Parts: sequence; structure tokens; C-alpha cells
Amino acid sequence: EVDGGRLGTRQPGCGPGILQPQPKEDKIACLISMDSREHDHDPQPEPPPSFVDARRVQRLVQQIKSQSPSREDEGAEVPEGAAPAAEPWRGSPRPLVRTCVASLARSHRFGPMVAAEAQGRNFYAARRGAFVADGQQYNWAIWRGYFRDFEPITDFLHVLCYLYLSAYAAGGPEGDRWLRYVRWLRGCWRGRVGEVLDEL
Repeated sequence: EVDGGRLGTRQPGCGPGILQPQPKEDKIACLISMDSREHDHDPQPEPPPSFVDARRVQRLVQQIKSQSPSREDEGAEVPEGAAPAAEPWRGSPRPLVRTCVASLARSHRFGPMVAAEAQGRNFYAARRGAFVADGQQYNWAIWRGYFRDFEPITDFLHVLCYLYLSAYAAGGPEGDRWLRYVRWLRGCWRGRVGEVLDEL
């Protein structure tokens, strides 16, 4: 999994205090070996309950995107049908070994670092592999350059945030907005992205 973040830096060697602060982007790759089973059907056809829990989704969007659709107050009534109905899926893959690579380097230098760690971990000999990232183009340049044989997977938390914000931006009563979000979420979760894009 590859992602970037924001990191505050300062001019070194200038004594106490923050002099010439500069925001920079860090890049982090998390390489995980996992024990998992293969299935002849989708083992979790429904999104995790936390993805359809109205209060948790609102908080998640606020944390990830630092914004949220305007509400009259934080104690806004939870839309009908917003509470999770099912237990979380218990058959998720079990992590075995995790290592990370991090750098402030640009993506064309970071890609080889990630590939070297993957080579050292013998990832290229694995029978199955996945590459998880958000929508940033440089992430997918790393995938194309070094992990093309790995299944590309979009980080679903980012998809969730965009769906939620779009569903609320489309307007209507609170309950309708929430149901629109849940409908789009389920569509994307089940791979029917084209249908969701058409409606958007």
C-alpha cells in the first residue's frame, strides 16, 4: 500500500524555534505479507457496518477530508436505516509480516525504493499480490512501473469520502442524501462503478 501525507519541516541549524517552515509531502509504502483464503464467491458482498454507520462516516469524512456537509448541529438526527445491521466480516486476511519504506523523495525515486523492499521480501514470487493506493497519479505510476502484475485496488476510504460529499452536495432532505450515499457506496463496493458514475 502506497500513500502520501503532509509533513511540516523547518530550516535546520538555526537554533530554537521554527524558522522557514515548509510543508512537504512524505511518501510511505507499507508492505504486508498475509495469510488468506481464496473464495469462489464474494466473501463480503456488503460494505463493512462502519461504512454505513452515519455518525462514524461523518467523523471519518471530517478527519480525512477536513470537511463535511453542513449540518445544523453536530447532534443531527441519524437518518432512518443508517445503523449497521450486520456483524463485521471475520474472515479477513491475517497479517504475518509488515515492513515500511518512507521518504521525502519524489515518486520517480520512491518507486525503486519500494520495489527494492518488495524484492527483498520476495513479493514478486508470491502467487497473489495487490497494490493499494488512493487516486494520486504518482501512486499509479509506481504501480505501472514496478507492480503491474499486482491487482490494483483503490483505497476505499477515499472512495467513501467522495461518495459521501457528492451525495450530500446533490441536495435534498437529510434522509434522501444518506440513502443516496448508501446506494452509491454499495454500488462501488460491488464493482458497479460505471453505474454510480453515470448517476453522478
